[in-house]
Amino acid sequence: MKGFIKKDLLLIKANLKSLVIILLLFAFLTLKGEFELTFIVPLIGVMLFISTFSYDEYNHWDAYAISLPHGRQNVIKGKYISAIILMFILIIICFLLSLTSYFLTRQPVNDIYFIKQQINQLLVGLFSISLIISVMFPLIIKFGATNGQIWLFVITFILIGGFGILSQYIDFGRLDNILKPFNPYRFVLIPLITIILLGISYLISKKLYQKKEF
Repeated sequence: MKGFIKKDLLLIKANLKSLVIILLLFAFLTLKGEFELTFIVPLIGVMLFISTFSYDEYNHWDAYAISLPHGRQNVIKGKYISAIILMFILIIICFLLSLTSYFLTRQPVNDIYFIKQQINQLLVGLFSISLIISVMFPLIIKFGATNGQIWLFVITFILIGGFGILSQYIDFGRLDNILKPFNPYRFVLIPLITIILLGISYLISKKLYQKKEF
C-alpha cells in the first residue's frame, strides 16, 4: 500500500509548482490582512489531488493495480490516506502562515483569542474539505474523473438551490441556538464527525471499486 500512497504523492508533486504559486499569492494577501488561508489553500490542494484520478484513468493504471495482491483494496485505501496526508500538511502550513501574519502585523487582538479563532477556522476547514473528499471520491470512482466532477457540481447546485428555497420557510437562525450547547465540545465533535464521514465514504468507495470493471 505504501507504493500506492507514494505514487499519488509523486503525481501531486508534478503539480507542486502551481500549488506553491497559489500558496505564495494567498500568503501575500494574508500578510496584508485581506485573506484567510485556512480553508482555500487546502481546498485547492484537494482539487489538485483529484487530478491523480485523471492521470490514473488516462494511463489505465487501475487495470494494472488490481492485478497486484489486494490491489483493489489498496488502491482505495491509498487514495484516502494520500488525500488526508496532503490535507493535513496544507492546513498546518496555512495555520502557521496565519500565525506568522498575526505576529508580524501585531493586529490589535488578544493572542489567546486569536489562536482559538484560528483553531476554530482550522477545524471548520478540516471538516469542509473532508466533506468534499467524502462526497467526491465515491462519485469519481462510480462515474469517472470527469463525470464525477460534473455530478459534484450538479449535487452542489441542487443543495444550494434547496437551501435557498428552504430558507424562505425555515428560520435557520434558530439552528444556531440549538447548536450552542454543543460549542464547548466542538474540538471533539468536529474531528469525530470528520472521521465518521471519511470512514463511511471509504467503505462506499471500496464497495464501488470492488464491483468496477477495467
